[in-house]
Amino acid sequence: MENKGMLTISEFGKLAGVSRKTLIYYDKIGLFCPETVDPESGYRYYSYPQLDVISAIYALKEIGTPLKDIKIYLDERTPERLVALFEERKAKIDAEICSLKRISDMMGSRIEMTRASSTIDTGKISVEYMPAERIFISPDISNVDDESIWDIIQEFYEYCALYNISYGYPVGDIVSMESLLRGEWHFPTWYFARLDEPMALPHIGLRPAGYYAVGYIYGNYDSVDELYEQINAYIEENGLVIDGCGYRESILDEIAVQNPDDYLFQVSVKVEKPPEDDKK
Repeated sequence: MENKGMLTISEFGKLAGVSRKTLIYYDKIGLFCPETVDPESGYRYYSYPQLDVISAIYALKEIGTPLKDIKIYLDERTPERLVALFEERKAKIDAEICSLKRISDMMGSRIEMTRASSTIDTGKISVEYMPAERIFISPDISNVDDESIWDIIQEFYEYCALYNISYGYPVGDIVSMESLLRGEWHFPTWYFARLDEPMALPHIGLRPAGYYAVGYIYGNYDSVDELYEQINAYIEENGLVIDGCGYRESILDEIAVQNPDDYLFQVSVKVEKPPEDDKK
């Protein structure tokens, strides 16, 4: 039997990146059969155009399409069915890519924060310029009872999960300017989460660009009050003027360390632009 221009099962498998065992199994279930079989030797032979078919099978299998569904498509394939199937699968791939990108971005951010933590001087407070950042903000929790607070917190986290907001990022909190001026920073006004990309959703706010008095402290959540006190003292000593809210963020949290006393927090309080010689 002449088999010029044909590939043996081993040759085809090598080009396609598919094992001989898999090709035999696909032939057995009728999913993907050789172009021809030598009636005397029983050897399977494949054609070069079949490489496109096996590539499509592999791609569909890789994204979780059951073999039985792939077989149904191949048995009844038409241009219209191809478009419908591929559009459906492409939409799922695109969604997975977006999800993986968010996870990758979160990991990158965590890596940067954790590496930076080793060089942070917790004994120093400085004034830094920060660019504007879009954030997702919870409802006001400053004047609600304990039971309602937990309802708001639960709703906040559920909303974040629903819209993949701040996936894997630590959630921070905000103290209003009015509370800061009264020295009441022990209880936050809002919770907030970072946004990886612009979203047309309710409760989207902006941490405004500008100058912030920034400090860091190791300790559990109770230590944040002490850091606010230190920053407030720094603001008064340096003749600065509070010009906005205070933001508490976690640099090292329960994902990075086991002991809550080893958490590392950053607090930034917006201030009016300082004179040039006061920038530190």
